[in-house]
Amino acid sequence: MNEENPLRRVTLKDVASKAGVHYSTASLALSDSPKLPVPTRKRIQAIAENMGYQPDAALSALNAYRAVKQSVRFQATLAVVSNHPKPDAWRAYFTGAESYAGMFHQAQRLGYQIEEFSAAGGRAECQRLEKVFRARNITGIIVAPMVAAHTSLHLDWAKYSAIALGFSLDSPLLHRVASSHLRNTERCMLHLAERGYTRIGFAMLQDIHERVGRLFGAGYDIVTRRFPDLEGIPFFMPDDYESQFTSQALRKWIRKHRIQAVLTSHNGDLLRLLPEAGLRIPQDIAVVNVAAADEQRGETGVRENNEIIGSTAVKLLVSMLQHDDRGVPVVPHQTTIDGRWIDGDTVGRIKKQ
Repeated sequence: MNEENPLRRVTLKDVASKAGVHYSTASLALSDSPKLPVPTRKRIQAIAENMGYQPDAALSALNAYRAVKQSVRFQATLAVVSNHPKPDAWRAYFTGAESYAGMFHQAQRLGYQIEEFSAAGGRAECQRLEKVFRARNITGIIVAPMVAAHTSLHLDWAKYSAIALGFSLDSPLLHRVASSHLRNTERCMLHLAERGYTRIGFAMLQDIHERVGRLFGAGYDIVTRRFPDLEGIPFFMPDDYESQFTSQALRKWIRKHRIQAVLTSHNGDLLRLLPEAGLRIPQDIAVVNVAAADEQRGETGVRENNEIIGSTAVKLLVSMLQHDDRGVPVVPHQTTIDGRWIDGDTVGRIKKQ
């Protein structure tokens, strides 16, 4: 039921807005599509049920009729290339799954199809892919996030229109679409500063920081320089998650630097680790996620708009194909997408002395 107007029917866009996702993702979830992770599907389905959403049978029939009568003519296949062991392994984490959903639906709307390929074998595998692409006349490539930062991909780029997702690909320097890591971090820092926090730390894996082009740290430094009351704290940035990103290590770092609030990112499960360290959230310490705030767990921070990142990459790549824009660009362009703010319950307010 629509709470503002009980007589108005709840639409798919209403469900998508409530869930904070693109309407195409809401549609996939409500059709129980395996293209989305199970937790994402169940979350959106629960929201739709609570809102009283019911599909419009007449509209569904009309859409099906239009799909048959006005289907977009097939244009070409776009290759999504990563160096993960399996072609689709790059979307095992939710950020990749959401990016893929955006890519898939945008490609479908424009008459293209998406196919994933792995270049995990290095140069030899890239040479094999070249033969596949040539045989199938594939000239458009989206480079998915790599296994690790500072990765190279050895293709004959003069043959292809190509664009990269994120910052993990160092060579070649392609046009790229990424989350606005710097602006997202600034937003989180300012949120804490406005609530009186002055000793703010940052806890993340070293590889994560490298994979985003160290832009989290850049955003942190910019805000601490702008506000004299904010004190720069050495980052907690271990190399290994299992052995070094532990509750004991976090507690030691927090006590040493008298930290009041912690920023984190992907794979920074502070909502579990800090209570294990004997710290209450937000009474003892605040937590803000700069990239992957979990709304279901009440985490404050930014949730990256990965679907929009994926759909934007497809739109830009199709434009490059239409203009026969191939090869490594002389001046690479970066398109950054702001995240969505989530007001959770992991931040309090520091009382001024």
